Amino acid sequence: MKDKLRAYLRDSKGFTLVELLVVIAIIAILVLLVIVAINPIERIRDANDRNAQNSVRQAATAISACIVKEQSRTPAVNPFAAGSPCQSAANLATGLYISNAASLAGVTWGTPAAANICVSNANTGGHASVTWNFNTGLVSDPDVGASTCS
Repeated sequence: MKDKLRAYLRDSKGFTLVELLVVIAIIAILVLLVIVAINPIERIRDANDRNAQNSVRQAATAISACIVKEQSRTPAVNPFAAGSPCQSAANLATGLYISNAASLAGVTWGTPAAANICVSNANTGGHASVTWNFNTGLVSDPDVGASTCS
């Protein structure tokens, strides 16, 4: 029996071209399925969305802390008066409301009105811009789209 097996293995030349092509095609299909399942571009967009949301939340927290602190002073101070620490990210950092003003790169807020304050991030590389509305306290979902702030 061993002699027959050795003779067969000695006579066989290896795989045929068709067998090799079939194996390569199966591997290529499996790799394609894995890439489609992972979808790296969507994962990058989701990561950018979460980063933008975190930046907006950080700015919102700093602004809220600034407003509370400035209005609790005696006498009460307008938190958005000229030179107030609540006017910009740089002022928030100097007023020690936020430790790293560089983390607010891309975060903007308009001139605060008596009715509302809006903080937004353009969210480059993500789905849509992210907005925080002071009146509702909500951060928009970039998958759905930015909410308006009035």
